[in-house]
Amino acid sequence: MGIIRCEKGLHFYDNVKYDKCPYCEQRKQQIQKNTNIMQEQKTVAVQAEKLSELEEYICRQEKEKIEANDYGRTIGYYSPVRGNDYVTGWLVCVKGPEKGRDYRLHHGFDRLGRSMDMDVIFSEDRSISRDTHCSVVYDGKSNHFYIVPGKGTLTYVNQELLEKQRVLRSGDRLYIGDSIFEFIAYCREGHTWEEEE
Repeated sequence: MGIIRCEKGLHFYDNVKYDKCPYCEQRKQQIQKNTNIMQEQKTVAVQAEKLSELEEYICRQEKEKIEANDYGRTIGYYSPVRGNDYVTGWLVCVKGPEKGRDYRLHHGFDRLGRSMDMDVIFSEDRSISRDTHCSVVYDGKSNHFYIVPGKGTLTYVNQELLEKQRVLRSGDRLYIGDSIFEFIAYCREGHTWEEEE
């Protein structure tokens, strides 16, 4: 058995079993079939050179997709530390478009914003930045919460401008966009998730 890469550099195949790359041949047949369907629907002259140019173009596109996806691929990592998904606190909207809703906070960084990529999503308040308006961080070692400002956004804690990271305490009010959120800590002095042994 000899596994080799095809002439176009897109696929690997067994050259003992196949004379030509079966994937490229299958693609060639699909292009020919599509061309035949197009010709049946509309009379168009397709020259052999044009067909091979089209085939090469499609193969180049596939090769670029493969190369783009193979390099710098993100691989999911799940923390072996148990309890990272446990709730550590909440934000409760007390004023604004989402009044009455609560948002869970977890271990580590909780990025706040409107984007679906955020950890805490405020979808209704359009004056909140899409990406990381600010972040609430729970540090399990110190058992403290911190609030970290975003870049180029205004956040107020208890009506004071948040200019740098600061400790967040239960009952603090966050003024984000046109909304006000009250912070409630589940993990606090003398109250944490116990590690299983």
